[in-house]
Amino acid sequence: MKGTFMILGLEGSGVKDFSHYLMDQAVKKPWEIQFTMNEEVMKNISLEVVRERLLDHEVPYGMKHRLVDWRRDQ
Repeated sequence: MKGTFMILGLEGSGVKDFSHYLMDQAVKKPWEIQFTMNEEVMKNISLEVVRERLLDHEVPYGMKHRLVDWRRDQ
């Protein structure tokens, strides 16, 4: 990184400058990996959302959860 950025998290000052710098440094090219949203991916996302919500409520980290039923609303 070539620059120094002063960022104040509480007020958000300096974030825009840093974001612009990162966007200018990014290499613009097409994605090399094709991503498909299929049934298995949707199930995994839903399990991760449930795990996140459990942790929000201070449920023990080692607790196991599983998908019992899956229905996709049309």
